[in-house]
Amino acid sequence: FCLSRGLGDVYKRQLIANIQNLIIKIRCLRCYRKIFCIVNLLKFGLFNLLAIIASLSWSEDTVLKFYRDSSAQLTATNIIKRDFNKQLTWRSVAASNANFGFTNDAIWLRIDLSNSDLKQQKKHIRINYPLLDHVDAYLVNSSNNNLIQHTHFSDYLPFSDARQHDKYYLFSYDLLPQTNYTAYLRVETQSSMTLPVVVFSEDEYIQELKLWKTIGFNELNIFQNLSKDSTAMI
Repeated sequence: FCLSRGLGDVYKRQLIANIQNLIIKIRCLRCYRKIFCIVNLLKFGLFNLLAIIASLSWSEDTVLKFYRDSSAQLTATNIIKRDFNKQLTWRSVAASNANFGFTNDAIWLRIDLSNSDLKQQKKHIRINYPLLDHVDAYLVNSSNNNLIQHTHFSDYLPFSDARQHDKYYLFSYDLLPQTNYTAYLRVETQSSMTLPVVVFSEDEYIQELKLWKTIGFNELNIFQNLSKDSTAMI
């Protein structure tokens, strides 16, 4: 009886020790999962930071010329003709810092595009701010002042009609060899007149798209892992 009682005490102490070890392991596992979640969130932030830096480094350094039309009545014909005849006073602003606040003015932007190669090039102009009411873009041949292309975007248009390929306002142009162009952008909006403009070559734009696809895939994996870990920790 004493022997069996002694064995019972031994088993009890062993059982208690096993339970304590299990509790420690569970706590360590939860701690590990929390650390894993934090690491994944840091990775998520890092991926997006790298994307922003890459976008800035790939896009061409752009200084915008802008003109305020306080009447909001000037047409593209007026602006193009007056500019050709040197009758407009354009002011300069860094493309990354083009913020005009809330205004009833129409803002005109002037961007010079050129293709010095012997073959055709594609270039993209993008406004990285989606909450603009009306954006009109006019591409003009700088040598003869002829209007080549007019594009109108608006956040009043259904998303699938005009901007299904890009969440921002994207204007794409095929530039003929050894030809200079001028792009005029007219913006009118009731929201903040925020106009962060970037200019991309075709290769730069494709690189950015690839990067965002990679980041999107990694973000999906990160959030799936976070979801699994959160479920496991409940």
